[in-house]
Amino acid sequence: MRNDIILTSLFLAAIGCGSQELAPEPAAIKSAEQKFFPAPLPAPPPSPAEKPASRWEYESTNDPISGAVSIAVLSSVTELSFDFPYQGIQNAYLNFVNRGGAFTMFLGIEKGQFVCFMGCEVVVKADDEKPFKWSATSPQSGSTTLIFLDNPEKLFNKIKSAKNVYFQVTFFQVGAETIHFDMTGADWSKIGK
Repeated sequence: MRNDIILTSLFLAAIGCGSQELAPEPAAIKSAEQKFFPAPLPAPPPSPAEKPASRWEYESTNDPISGAVSIAVLSSVTELSFDFPYQGIQNAYLNFVNRGGAFTMFLGIEKGQFVCFMGCEVVVKADDEKPFKWSATSPQSGSTTLIFLDNPEKLFNKIKSAKNVYFQVTFFQVGAETIHFDMTGADWSKIGK
């Protein structure tokens, strides 16, 4: 609004508002209008349908103690939105980590709190299979933005060929939420699986 007022003031000053003696020619008005109020740019032509970006990210590093570390991170289809102080839309992440042959899986969020203080159960559903309960553990660090999925090799074998996986987890002050992960495009070779 303030910018509109400033631009209008400049425009009126440029064309000499209120002065009949110095009234500008119509061409001068048009020139001033174009200078201060340029015509909007035409909309770009519609682009052809693009392949959606992958929800998968991969990283490989070398750790001097445990050797090769391979990580696959899958961003959820589900967008989570919590109340204060964790407001804002975010995705959850399903993480697969192979650290020198030791395999772990965990769920993570950027802000909020999983309710899993002394261990918990999550409900897992792969494609059209029957949902099943799975135990999970909070990290030793006490972080509430992660939960480790127990017996990860067994769980991995149950979900690795699924196209869609759902986790029902409990969040502090929210309750149970179901998080959908689209597993399409997984490259298990990148984590040694």
